[in-house]
Amino acid sequence: MKSKPLFFLTGALILVCLLIAFGWSRLDTRPTPQSLSEVSEAKSLEKKAARAEYFFNMLRDPATNALPSNIRARELAYARTLPRIDQVLSRTGGAVPFNWVEAGPVDVGGRTRALAVDVTNANVIVAGGASGGIWKSTDGGASWRLKSDLAEINGVTSLAQDPRAGQTNTWYYTSGERSGSAGDQGGGASFFGSGFYRSLDNAETWQRIVVPTGDPTSFDAPLDYVSRVVVSPTTGSVFLASNGYGLFRSADSGASFAFVLGGAGDHEWSDITVATNGTLVATLSSGNENPTNPPGVYRSTDDGQTWTNITPTSFPNPSARSVVAIAPSNNDVAYVLTFTGEGSGATENIRFHKLNLSTGGSEDRSGNLPNFGGDTGFFDTQGSYNMVLAVKPDDENFVLVGGTNLYRTRDGFATAATQLTENWIGGYATANDISQYINQHPDQHTAVFDPANPNRLWSGHDGGLSLVADITTTASEVPWQKMNNGYNVTQYYGIAQHTTAGDGRLFGGAQDNGSPYFRFDGQTATASTDLTTGDGGYVYMGATFAVGSAQNGALQLSPYDQNGDPASFQFSPNITPPNAANQLFINPYAVDPVSENVVYYPGGNVLWRGDLTATMSDPNNAPAWQELTNITLPDGYGYSALTASIAPAHVLYLGASGEGAPVIMRLDNATTATDGEVARSIPGAAAGAYVHAIAVNPENADEIMVVFSNYNVVGLYHSTDGGQTYSAVEGNLTGDASNPGPSLRSATILPFNGEATYLIATSTGVYSTTNLAGASTVWAQEAASGIGNTVTAFITSRTSDGRVAVGTHGRGIFLGTPSQATAIEDDPEQPTAFTLAQNYPNPFNPSTTIAFTLAQPGEVTLSVYDLTGRKVSTLLQASQRTAGVHTVPFDASDLASGTYLYTLDVKAVGSTSRQAKQMTLLR
Repeated sequence: MKSKPLFFLTGALILVCLLIAFGWSRLDTRPTPQSLSEVSEAKSLEKKAARAEYFFNMLRDPATNALPSNIRARELAYARTLPRIDQVLSRTGGAVPFNWVEAGPVDVGGRTRALAVDVTNANVIVAGGASGGIWKSTDGGASWRLKSDLAEINGVTSLAQDPRAGQTNTWYYTSGERSGSAGDQGGGASFFGSGFYRSLDNAETWQRIVVPTGDPTSFDAPLDYVSRVVVSPTTGSVFLASNGYGLFRSADSGASFAFVLGGAGDHEWSDITVATNGTLVATLSSGNENPTNPPGVYRSTDDGQTWTNITPTSFPNPSARSVVAIAPSNNDVAYVLTFTGEGSGATENIRFHKLNLSTGGSEDRSGNLPNFGGDTGFFDTQGSYNMVLAVKPDDENFVLVGGTNLYRTRDGFATAATQLTENWIGGYATANDISQYINQHPDQHTAVFDPANPNRLWSGHDGGLSLVADITTTASEVPWQKMNNGYNVTQYYGIAQHTTAGDGRLFGGAQDNGSPYFRFDGQTATASTDLTTGDGGYVYMGATFAVGSAQNGALQLSPYDQNGDPASFQFSPNITPPNAANQLFINPYAVDPVSENVVYYPGGNVLWRGDLTATMSDPNNAPAWQELTNITLPDGYGYSALTASIAPAHVLYLGASGEGAPVIMRLDNATTATDGEVARSIPGAAAGAYVHAIAVNPENADEIMVVFSNYNVVGLYHSTDGGQTYSAVEGNLTGDASNPGPSLRSATILPFNGEATYLIATSTGVYSTTNLAGASTVWAQEAASGIGNTVTAFITSRTSDGRVAVGTHGRGIFLGTPSQATAIEDDPEQPTAFTLAQNYPNPFNPSTTIAFTLAQPGEVTLSVYDLTGRKVSTLLQASQRTAGVHTVPFDASDLASGTYLYTLDVKAVGSTSRQAKQMTLLR
């Protein structure tokens, strides 16, 4: 009898382990989610918890059952030591293997926590993606440009402009997210900050001016998690709200900070705002039992030097996160929105107070907050993950509050917000059926009024950016505009490209943004169509149809229309096996690429095979599903990766994960077989390692790469005999004890133009090699100036034209097109025809042979370089050679072990050309 897969952790245990992994668990008072299994769009907090479980299992160090502390900063530090493909090949004159371009989507954003409009020019808007960096628009949001350094942590939590006359070119931003969303390194995890940043040229360039102190692996410093930065309009003082600490003030433009309110470990959450007259209001949550300053609300009228406790008597105790806002038109009026830490989803305890700062009076208006019930109409902050509070600049009573939805009131919630279309203005649609509000996305994080037009409102949410020209409209639906015009911070899980050469169709599953489909012609992307809903997952593009999936493995199919485009899946039937259970949050599946009517689908420890023939003609026809009961897994395991072959066809590789050694299996004749799987597990693979991907050579099903995504394990194995034997090929991506190497997420094997290129998608970008040499394999970074160190979740390639597609988790989709060898002088139309072969043997010790073929006579120079670009040997120097095949021996007895480049320069009539390859010396 099959057992239910363990998948390591469930329920409350997972949150406990996350807290242990990130330190200072005593600070966390969030409620434990009650369910991690039955997740729907309507149960957004449970969905977030299921996402957390999925990422935790995928990334944890199996030896410690925890994520390495401060892993993002540490893996980025290690990534800076790795070679870049452009730098390596430029030293030897070789061409980079791929030309990279950002494809899109151009109209789908992503989780945005920071947003501001220039006080001197409303056409200048600055936004901060939660994992996509700082972006700037100078044309009112018609276009956007990335301004962050891709080698830095690109998680932005708050930004602010110095509003004083003559100082408006100065901007600041903060990082460090105490409660994330499965972003860079795992769902629900906390992301350590990388410091405090400043721009002196109106947000064009940014410099880190304060670096976090303390232990980089522990939550023990004020800049670890910063939720807010504000600048006093009267003094220019900069204030930070630091989670776990309290409030800090800088009188020297952020160069140094002094503690002004709170205490180390006293409060989990804090927030701060500043009025136009310089009055400051701050909030401190519960934390330690005996804090220096009690939890509550505080006011300062002397630039933060002293603080008065103005906490309302009805303020909740205990309290979790609060956000605060002062009315710009009346600096005596402030509002506080608080999540008490009690309840979840529809039962969250949310409190709302109006304060009179001059008298110290307050009103508890919590009972008047909106609650329309149903699937999505309740006030839900998802455990404080999404909270918004803003006051209209010219009306102290016009207030916006937000959780998953955005709500408004024209009387400061003095009366109950019970009018559906008047009060409910964003997030989910007022139909209350889990559909989305038009052009406004659920999960609200920031709302900013245009300083030049108090009716104009910008909104930042999990879908990016939205704008409404008049927030006071009385129309039945607020006419939002999506403003993601090149604001490409989309967070992908899986992507697909059509396999036909030159085909521009792209499709992917994104975090909280469904599955955007669009076309890219090499320069321009079309508008996208969201083909699923919620969190998209793995996707497939076949000859005549596309398949998409949403969270927990919901599977849908759409035939192509007359233009070759799939229709929206949003209201298509779910074709998931009706008896499947225990699916992963992002559940893998595989359509057989040769017999596309066959799909393989895992549910926990059960494998299903579906016949899509009837569904391909009409998506309303359910597939014929067969449970492959004779293919079994050990107790406590579940399928986590599977891939089907092209040549020879119908070979299915399966990967399963559990507490013990990972399981790899091969099934031949998979379209018809009901048993006969053979064990292909990897000797020595780490117990508890998570099989995240299996890449198969499209021209040779016996060549595979197996990817384990955990930290601190050997994450990559290669086999050329169908898994009978393996070689560990993680090579220089391994890292060290201080700075671990990246988490490996996906791989592809690309045979093209007679040579195989191996590419790996990792948490610090994309790396490639043409020479797998066991533990000595040297991986070089691709697209350093485009993808950079952005988390890359998925990579795929096609042999028809050699194009590589990469789905990043924060910067959308990038495409790499193979570079072609061309003449570098004289007539570019007539390059010299020659071929430089791979040395043999390779790896070698200490001698090898290099061969090349000339189509016509030429002058040949053959040189050897190390990876720093230093020439270590010249084998041929301007040597005249005839047409034909030539061999040159190379003795490396005097060289150390490592990877070397050898280059061949050929001068012939009318042209000069160069080719380069890698070889590995093993002692």
